[in-house]
Amino acid sequence: MKNSKVVIISAAFLMACLIGLLPSNASAAPSFQMPFPCDQKWEGQTRTNHSPPNSVDLNRTNDEGDTVVASASGTIETVKDLGNTSYGKYIVINHGGGWKTYYAHLSKFSVSQGKSINPGQKIGEVGNTGGSSGAHLHYEQRYNGTPQKIKWNGSQIYYWGIKTYTSKNNCGGESKPIPKPKPTPAPSADAIGVMNNRGDTDTVTITGLKSGDIAKVYNFAKGDDLLGKGTTSDKGKTSVPITLDPDGGTIYVSVTSGKNSESSRTAKSYEEEPKPTPAPSADTIRVTNNREDKDTVTVTGLKPGDVVKAYNAAKGNNLLSKGTASDKGTISVPLSLDPAGGAVYITVTSGKNLESSRTAKPYEGENDILRVTPVNGYIEGTMTDVVITYNPKDILALGSVVFHLPDGFSATTNDKLNGIPLKSGQISDNGKTVTMPLSIDLLDLAEFKLELSSKKLPTEEIYTFNAENKPLVGIGSKFSGTAKLAVIKAQMEKSITK
Repeated sequence: MKNSKVVIISAAFLMACLIGLLPSNASAAPSFQMPFPCDQKWEGQTRTNHSPPNSVDLNRTNDEGDTVVASASGTIETVKDLGNTSYGKYIVINHGGGWKTYYAHLSKFSVSQGKSINPGQKIGEVGNTGGSSGAHLHYEQRYNGTPQKIKWNGSQIYYWGIKTYTSKNNCGGESKPIPKPKPTPAPSADAIGVMNNRGDTDTVTITGLKSGDIAKVYNFAKGDDLLGKGTTSDKGKTSVPITLDPDGGTIYVSVTSGKNSESSRTAKSYEEEPKPTPAPSADTIRVTNNREDKDTVTVTGLKPGDVVKAYNAAKGNNLLSKGTASDKGTISVPLSLDPAGGAVYITVTSGKNLESSRTAKPYEGENDILRVTPVNGYIEGTMTDVVITYNPKDILALGSVVFHLPDGFSATTNDKLNGIPLKSGQISDNGKTVTMPLSIDLLDLAEFKLELSSKKLPTEEIYTFNAENKPLVGIGSKFSGTAKLAVIKAQMEKSITK
């Protein structure tokens, strides 16, 4: 029995000695914390193909340049830059007992080799150096050179996958807390310019900033309602493209500068987007076609400061003249009109509004030799009688009178010349020419009137009419006249001022 007890005691003693010689990771490991300041939230990713095994990559939004701190107390063993390969800029802290932590892909070092370090003390900043494909912190815990499964605050992190962690590093005041970023000063409302353009191409411009400042534009004073953001240029200015309310409103602008946090939001009201000025009524437009190019267009019913423009056609860059309305809301614009007649096209631009559409205003020629008058107005497609009156203005003329009609107009035997129905022999050139075989004009008394009955006005255009007298040989002189008729679109007014 004694021998048996001795054997048992000897075996137990030997086992205890062997256990004492084996390493114990749990007892030797420091109380590691996350490598970030207290209460910061970071997303950690572990994966089976990570090199080396058991390491973790840590990310959060806009993390490049964020502070990296020591996981536990120790000595800075390595501060090294591998360039564009592997860890890039990295630090190794020796915590004693075979334990070390690795911090890789840093953008900046804040410590030097051989320095003693406390938990929560800054050692560098997050970067994208070495073989990294995006800013993050690569972190390892090694025991005797072998990467271990990571523990923070006594708990092992999640393997394998992604999980969000909150740092408890230095929350108990083991060392001087790292101060929280201060808010960026809010931008002045005077430094904010808003352009509410037609359509969706609006912009907000902020000046007086620092290069790299980030400006954000929100739709409300609070909440996640971002409309757009931009980064300030070297000139201290940024323009943010956004879409604003066409009817006007208020935006809210913040600025984030450097390591500071986002500022409070500054309110900036803006006006409605420019709208076309209402087009002037034809009844408010009066055209005076004088002799010798001293013509005028007068527009009434305006606001003081309204800008009036007169064009030569319904479309295109064919400006004849422009002027600004007086305090009485009236403007007379000098211009040069066609002596034979035609139409002017008038626009108005009021205040910050856009230029109006063009209102057509037909006018007659400046003399009475040949006149063309559509009885029922000037709108295309209208059924109307068209009266063409010719005064040769000759002292003595004996011979024929010939009317020449433009395309879009033609005479038939239903029409009249001086009140008498036309005969087929007086009509030629497919109705484009009408001839009165024998006429006399003595002392400028004769008047020849061609009446085209129930004609449909052709499409919008300026049409040219001609008439001439062909005297007998040696009796009187040859004379002619030209008149223009402006046919306008249906949306235009029918009125005309002579």
